[in-house]
Amino acid sequence: RAMLTQGFTLAFAAFGLSLFTVLLAVVSASEQAFLSLTEAQLRRLKDRGNGRSERILEYVRHPHQVILTTILSSGVFAAGAILCFLLLLSSKLT
Repeated sequence: RAMLTQGFTLAFAAFGLSLFTVLLAVVSASEQAFLSLTEAQLRRLKDRGNGRSERILEYVRHPHQVILTTILSSGVFAAGAILCFLLLLSSKLT
């Protein structure tokens, strides 16, 4: 029974680590999408004039803020994933 519990714990930790990895990928892909908009796409966004378009244009106008936010959030996600995995692993294997 103890082996089953440890196996479940490891599977749960691996799932959590995978989830954090997916979140990192989404954040990175979002950053890349914002920073690779063409001039035509930016003009279309400006013509729409809604709140969401304005936020996107603001991100494109100040890319350093997007990059900084991405780096910080990626670091937090990575640190959280590693910490959760190590805490879960150390508590169940000792």
